[in-house]
Amino acid sequence: MRRQAVAMTYVGDTDAASRLGHDGTPAECVAPRLHDIVEHNAYWSPDRPALLHESTLITWEGFRERMQRLAAGLERGGVADGDRVAVLASNAVDYVVLQYALSLVGAILVPINTRLAAPEIAYILADSEPVLLLHDADHSDLAQAAARAAGTPARIEALDDDAAAPGLWAWIERSLATDGAAPAAAGATGTWDRAHAILYTGGTTGRPKGAIITHRRNLIDGISVGSAFGLRGYERFLCFAPLSHTAAWDYMKTYFLVGGSAVVLPRFDAGAVVRALERHRCNGLWTVPLMLREMMRCEEFQSADLASVTLIAYSAYDPSELMPQVIEAFRARGADSVRIAHGYGLTEAGPFVTVLRPEEAEGDPGSIGTPVPGMRVALLDPDDRPVARGDVGEVCVRSAAVMAGYWRKPEETAAAFRGGWLRTGDLGRINALGHLEIVDRQKDMIRTAGENVYAKEVEAVLMEHPGVTDCAVIGRRDERYDERVVAVIVGDAAEDELREFARERLAGFKVPREFIRLDALPKTAAGKTAKAELRKRYR
Repeated sequence: MRRQAVAMTYVGDTDAASRLGHDGTPAECVAPRLHDIVEHNAYWSPDRPALLHESTLITWEGFRERMQRLAAGLERGGVADGDRVAVLASNAVDYVVLQYALSLVGAILVPINTRLAAPEIAYILADSEPVLLLHDADHSDLAQAAARAAGTPARIEALDDDAAAPGLWAWIERSLATDGAAPAAAGATGTWDRAHAILYTGGTTGRPKGAIITHRRNLIDGISVGSAFGLRGYERFLCFAPLSHTAAWDYMKTYFLVGGSAVVLPRFDAGAVVRALERHRCNGLWTVPLMLREMMRCEEFQSADLASVTLIAYSAYDPSELMPQVIEAFRARGADSVRIAHGYGLTEAGPFVTVLRPEEAEGDPGSIGTPVPGMRVALLDPDDRPVARGDVGEVCVRSAAVMAGYWRKPEETAAAFRGGWLRTGDLGRINALGHLEIVDRQKDMIRTAGENVYAKEVEAVLMEHPGVTDCAVIGRRDERYDERVVAVIVGDAAEDELREFARERLAGFKVPREFIRLDALPKTAAGKTAKAELRKRYR
């Protein structure tokens, strides 16, 4: 089979002239898309590793062939340009390939957090209206229940292959069985501002919002951050963060852009992560302090050879107490060249808004660094005026690497981009070293075990209980979880009863770990709950 040339490099492509635009420029150069990364690496490094999982190794040539066959089968199965494909599954190699295959088709990926409850998933399905819902064996019942609740007409297929479920590839083979051919999908036309993914993030109204991620956003943020991290060609990334999270996709893609590879684990397990780092000689990982703490305490870490690890990228709001210990512990396990890098971001703008670069991190581990190339960051006051250096303002960003808007939510989109800046809702200031620090969160978001919990969503659920007359949800510092979700309630409902009530309606990480009972909540002059007072009281 003649190897296709890369969309952005036509060396050796004898058919390139047939794809020239009216001005003589290759047409594909006008609109690069995510799958071009695979085409590029398959052309230049066909035999190098791309994806690894346990004993499975897929080369870049194998990645390209798998991507093309999957794309062709999806098209034959009825997935068209602009359609949404939802996925409810743990990490898997085919889950990764699917993202790039959908790029080739022109369809839109909707990855769903497996930790959500059925009603939460049902809302996402009803909002995004996918034509196909893929699930793995572990989440089959949850997918079926959510689909029924949503009333979605989406076709439901198993992502993995086993005796109980024929699996995605069996469905793909059936769709191609008419003539046995597996041509490359024609793909979509148009600019690179087309949507490629919809990532749902929690909303302060209690309903999640779908951030529209374009090909432009996907490519630019990966290119921008490679130099900030100091990545070298052909390095290997360990991915255990859920593929429903922007960090998992974007860190993996950044390594792909430099010709690197990824080891894919189904989920985080401290011992499994350490074993994978050692076995596959991984160079980099992205994590949160809670996971690093568990890794360092697990039995496998005590004797592991981690000399290959050169970069630990992490996200947290106040990791300064732990990160020096992490560096010391990894160096004791042979990682003499290990560096840390603190990345700050959000679903709407990706995980690479600012980066505390490795050469700066050990001197200022509590900050989030400076903007990556191409990202403008401003600290604005309530009147949208820049604050003085050292003063606190809302962190606002501008870049080609931010979302295009919220799916089917024009009012929320306009509010998010008020004044031409994407409003993060976080409050920050520039410290004496010229680095950005997060001071507080304007939105009532709680960061627990690497997940974002929006207080109003939890409050809305608790207020449905007849034994609760008033409540406020806040975050409380926690050594293990960064923050824990705390519900301050007024009413006679029993704690166990409330916890079970919330567990039936919310993802487990959103369920309050602690309940505090008061006779009345403190109120401001305007009659609103004085959350600042509650945070100070129970900090």
